[in-house]
Amino acid sequence: MIALKLATDSAWSRCAWIFLLGCFGTLGAILLAIIVVDPYDGGRFPTFMPAGTSTDLPSTLNISRGRDPRFDAINLGDSRAVLIDPQHLSDGTGFRFVQLAVEGATIGDQLVYLHWFARHHRGIRAIAMVTELGWCDRNPDVGHSSDFPSALYSDSVGEYLRATLNTTSVRMMARRLSYALGRTHGIDPEHFIDFSTKYPWHFQDPPAWHRSQGPIGPLHDLPAMRLLEEALSRLPSQPPLVMWMPPRYIDWWPPPDSDEARALAECKANLRAWAGQRPRTTFLDFRADNAFAQARDNFLDFQHPSRPGSAVIEADIATAFVRLK
Repeated sequence: MIALKLATDSAWSRCAWIFLLGCFGTLGAILLAIIVVDPYDGGRFPTFMPAGTSTDLPSTLNISRGRDPRFDAINLGDSRAVLIDPQHLSDGTGFRFVQLAVEGATIGDQLVYLHWFARHHRGIRAIAMVTELGWCDRNPDVGHSSDFPSALYSDSVGEYLRATLNTTSVRMMARRLSYALGRTHGIDPEHFIDFSTKYPWHFQDPPAWHRSQGPIGPLHDLPAMRLLEEALSRLPSQPPLVMWMPPRYIDWWPPPDSDEARALAECKANLRAWAGQRPRTTFLDFRADNAFAQARDNFLDFQHPSRPGSAVIEADIATAFVRLK
């Protein structure tokens, strides 16, 4: 009986070791494949893979775009800036712009993109970025969007590797191998991804505006802008910066006597003042009651500029950079 028990224990022990070795062996093989194939084109390890990516998911596409050495300037923002064509900005300024604006990007997401680009470039020659009311919030949400893969942009290699151990990375490896073999086309980094056909755009009825009860008071201290200032201070050079507030269709303008209109005016004043205190910085206000805001063709819905509208915006941004030079 004792001999039988020892034999049984020995068999279970061998099975346990085989199971553990199998698990760790599989994990090690996946980790090695991730290092060699570099599914997100992050450039953290030597690889035989060509630069570039075929994925059109912006939050991971920016890993490849943000480290591309051909570019020296960036366009940041959320969905309002996605249809800005960086090639047109490049043509109008002499800089080499790459599109890093992403649908639903939070302030925190955009600061990560800025840090990632700065990490892979000795100097940034120009920055264009959307500044909305959220940048004037007393308690801004500088966290990340729900699907933002922040660990993939981490300075820590260990944190990056932990974040890649999932089925998404396996799928990305398959796509990257297909791209390397020429079976799928890469995403053009010099232009934008047209998302205008992605959603059923429509113009909603305006909300019920709140009648003002008096002045809200100036927002002298803007926490989000302070974070931006700290990020800019860490750059080896201080590039020209064009901040712009996106337009809205005229029917979605708050009445002049509403709290929303007062908050908007105060935010604009503070952003303009912040820009005035920084060298080679300007604030462009596209949230204006003008012919642009009255032309429905300039919008996909009440707040997203269409491609024709974005072309007008990018031309003004390019002109602003030329003046800042």
